[in-house]
Amino acid sequence: MNFSSGNITDNSSSITSSSSNTSSTESAILPIVPTPDDIIVGVAMTVSSVLCIIPNVVVLKLIYSDKELYRLNAYKFMILLGYFDISQLVVHAITGFFNMFQSVGAYWFAKALGVIATPSYVAYAILTIILAFNRFIQITFPGLDEILFSPKFMKVWYGVAISGFCLFALALVSPWASIIYLPEWWSWSYDYNLPNSQTVQDFEKVVEIGGIPIAGILYLLVFILLIKKRKQFKVSRNYITEVKVLIQAVIITIYCSILNCFWHDLFKVPPTKEAYMALNFMWIFNGAVNPVVYFILNAYALSLAYFNILYKF
Repeated sequence: MNFSSGNITDNSSSITSSSSNTSSTESAILPIVPTPDDIIVGVAMTVSSVLCIIPNVVVLKLIYSDKELYRLNAYKFMILLGYFDISQLVVHAITGFFNMFQSVGAYWFAKALGVIATPSYVAYAILTIILAFNRFIQITFPGLDEILFSPKFMKVWYGVAISGFCLFALALVSPWASIIYLPEWWSWSYDYNLPNSQTVQDFEKVVEIGGIPIAGILYLLVFILLIKKRKQFKVSRNYITEVKVLIQAVIITIYCSILNCFWHDLFKVPPTKEAYMALNFMWIFNGAVNPVVYFILNAYALSLAYFNILYKF
């Protein structure tokens, strides 16, 4: 996840120092002759990224065209999740070519991609917390939900997520911090040669790891309440839809939380490029979790999507 999405932690930060003997800047200038493994991994990353973009585009179109779904605030947040997913996947598709050629071309280009990828994932992580809070308020205090998630207040929540993106983007676009892709390691790392890279990474860790217990507690309370008052909720007109939204939101949060723990070294990862590659693919597939779960929970929408695609051809 750029992440976190690209966070190779301190234990493995040797990627940019002693173990590689190549700084991030040097890696951008001095290309390495690609091996067959580099090419295979690069092609797999690019193809996987493109394949993950397609269901995101389909789901965004479906939500926009379905008035019943679009009126639900949870799906409005998922639309924003979709946009951040796509922005990250576009970057991943490009980094696949970095692997194939074992070069990022120019340091500024690699830095620019980091400015897009990492802040997008940070905003994504923030949105998972907001989505958990939305589900909690919707189920426990429906009256308060009409205030905190009214059309005007929704702009505030959008602003929180977008502000998170902008703050991290400003930090990473500065000359004092950077996160770039290292093709020789098939993954991302902060440039620890710059004075504030570690600080930016620490703040990223606070946001992404700190949100895990918050979202976990909120969803736990929601499930407890649903069990206790299941008869009352079952008579609701939107019961089935709300359950689907809840399941989708929980799965997104669980996958995101596991990914965060790996990237920030809460779950130990061996300091090998194969391990970093696996984490990078986890980040890529994170971009498909939202639409794939949506398709699974909405069989009708899935069949409609296929029909529309086939009709166009």
